[in-house]
Amino acid sequence: MAENSISGRPKSKKEIWILICIMNLTIAAVMGLLLRWVHIQEIPWLNFKKMMHGHSHVALLGWAYLAIYYIFYNKILSEVWREKAIVNWVYWITQLSVIGMAISFPVQGYGKWSIFFSTLHVFCSYAFFIIAWLGMSKTTDFQTRLLLKTALSFLLLSTLGLWYLAYIMVNDPQNTMHYYVSLQFFLHFQFYGWLQYAVMGLIFKSLRENEVRLTDSKFFYFYVTGFIATLATFSLVLIWAGVNSYNQLFMTIGVAFNLISISIFLHHIYHHWNSISHNLNVFVKALWCVALGSMALKSLILLSTMIPAVSEISYQIRQFVVGFIHLQLFGFISFFLMAFLFSNAKSFDYIKTLNWGIYLLISGFVVTEILLFVQGYMLWMAYGFMPAYYELIFAFSISKFLGAFLLFLALAIQIINSYQAKLSIHL
Repeated sequence: MAENSISGRPKSKKEIWILICIMNLTIAAVMGLLLRWVHIQEIPWLNFKKMMHGHSHVALLGWAYLAIYYIFYNKILSEVWREKAIVNWVYWITQLSVIGMAISFPVQGYGKWSIFFSTLHVFCSYAFFIIAWLGMSKTTDFQTRLLLKTALSFLLLSTLGLWYLAYIMVNDPQNTMHYYVSLQFFLHFQFYGWLQYAVMGLIFKSLRENEVRLTDSKFFYFYVTGFIATLATFSLVLIWAGVNSYNQLFMTIGVAFNLISISIFLHHIYHHWNSISHNLNVFVKALWCVALGSMALKSLILLSTMIPAVSEISYQIRQFVVGFIHLQLFGFISFFLMAFLFSNAKSFDYIKTLNWGIYLLISGFVVTEILLFVQGYMLWMAYGFMPAYYELIFAFSISKFLGAFLLFLALAIQIINSYQAKLSIHL
């Protein structure tokens, strides 16, 4: 899996791209810190909802999306497509839209500039869809190709929710149910369609490079059950919106198929763990373990929504909502992306800085997730708030910020050293 990573001397001329992605992650962490602090002490200039929109957009579209863009460039695109100027232009225009959203959302919320930059990102995603679909290397194996093209299809599908959302805001702004469902349509197929299938495709690519392959029959069951689960579990959103006709049945099917798909995948990873992990350092192994654990826990939580009382309360208590979103985007998606990017971490000049960054991110994530779900349970049981809850969750959110910043620092130093070495050779 070393080819997936930033190595001791970066081979790709786009190594600055991943530094930008980690910068976006750090910015999202700063916004998250502000959202935690406002519960401890008022910040006069901060509007919680507007800052939350900025935080979520930068984390989702600035960090996760662009990290996948970078890995696609290095591992999936053919050499011919890598050399096309449009690939570089689309990346930088996308990053421009992220900077625009990072500034405009905290200032104005959904206003003309934030909508402009969000729309720009959507059009950039369409360009990326074309680049990735047409430029996918012919040497990519069938299983990886199918998963990645499914991811790209879900990326396209998810944006329909945004266009309908815009229509509702202009023509029927009082229709809160349609507003909610269209927004959740976008988020569902971003999280559980585009991002999840992109990461799974990259995992299968890495497994294949380590001569670990799922048999065609097992892959068929894994893919079909997972695909049906992605579609069927959207019914949970409709249940929350009060549209109950047949949705409980679809949700049951979705949860059952999700468990089958995830079980096949985790069983496969378990039996080939030594082949997967033998070249990884202990901190990158930890990223894999936390990501796999997050995937399993997410499936168990989804299973619990079959209980009507849990299904009803799961979207009413904010701690449950935030905890589940972070479990998917941070625990599963982000840690797997980091595992790809830093799989050859032993060759880093500042390996201790990198390792400390990973350690702080993992520890901060695990503790804040525990705090969120325990506090959510306490509110559900009407026990009130645990002592110093907001102070504790703020303190461990600092850990996540410091972790992201140390990753940024280690990468920045690595890239500077690389260019200095190249310069000294030329001189």
